[in-house]
Amino acid sequence: MSLCLYCGQDAGWFKVAHEECDQKARQHRIERENRRIEDESRQREDERRRKELDDRRREEDENRRIQDELRRARDEQQQTSQRALDEQHRIEAEQQRDRELGLTKHRDLVDKFLEITERKVSVVDQYGDENWDALEGEVAKFLAKIAKREPSLNLSKSSSGAYDEGIVASLSEELKRKFTHYHQSRKTLSSGVQDFSKLTGVDFEVYVADRLKEAGFDSVAGTPATGDQGADLIAKRNGKTIAIQAKGYSGSVGNGAVQEIVGALRFYNADEGWVVTNSTFTASARSLAQANNIRLIDAHDLKDFAALKHKL
Repeated sequence: MSLCLYCGQDAGWFKVAHEECDQKARQHRIERENRRIEDESRQREDERRRKELDDRRREEDENRRIQDELRRARDEQQQTSQRALDEQHRIEAEQQRDRELGLTKHRDLVDKFLEITERKVSVVDQYGDENWDALEGEVAKFLAKIAKREPSLNLSKSSSGAYDEGIVASLSEELKRKFTHYHQSRKTLSSGVQDFSKLTGVDFEVYVADRLKEAGFDSVAGTPATGDQGADLIAKRNGKTIAIQAKGYSGSVGNGAVQEIVGALRFYNADEGWVVTNSTFTASARSLAQANNIRLIDAHDLKDFAALKHKL
């Protein structure tokens, strides 16, 4: 006799289980398999739903991001258009004031006034302040130049030594307005410029002056726009005076700049002479600079200014 595998009772000769027990066992296996299949199916469905939900959320987030970017782009475009419109209105108003004040035909003097005044105002003293006191003096010089060109304008001085009011006051106010706008635009250009290779004239001088201030120089002052005696900037640090020629060039800087700074050393009683350019130096200029102990700083040096300023 054999015992049933399921109930443990006698199953009969040559049997391993009762037929009824075997059927129940098979039924239990089928039910367990069905439950497993249902559980797996339920898990797959839950996973599918979670994935659909995640995909939907990601899609909604991406759509929101795209809408935000489009909105920002529209806002920036509107702001840019508005700034351009405001600038156009400002220019038109300025041109109208120029016509009314007779400045249109003296554009060359106005441009010279802005350039000269920028050089004098943009450099800072030992306290880090710009030299705005120079503005009044340059306005007075400009009025004197206009008076020579336009004797018909009432720009003569009164018995007290001051210019008469009226047209002079309007001219002074307009010149100061022009310069304030010009100065701010130059500062924005200098502070935001990444490609200094296209800077020339005063813009490059201001750029160099700003970099020297960053390097910790005690003072950086501009020389007169005319008769500068070979130097554009006079910088001081640690008791030393440095005469600097700033050359915003598209080509290579030659011997002339080195010769000018050699002369500036004596004129300004400077301890060192530098020539700074946003371009390169000729081999001849480098040889002449070495012979006269003149420091040359080129575009490659300026691009790595973080390393350069520790060597200045």
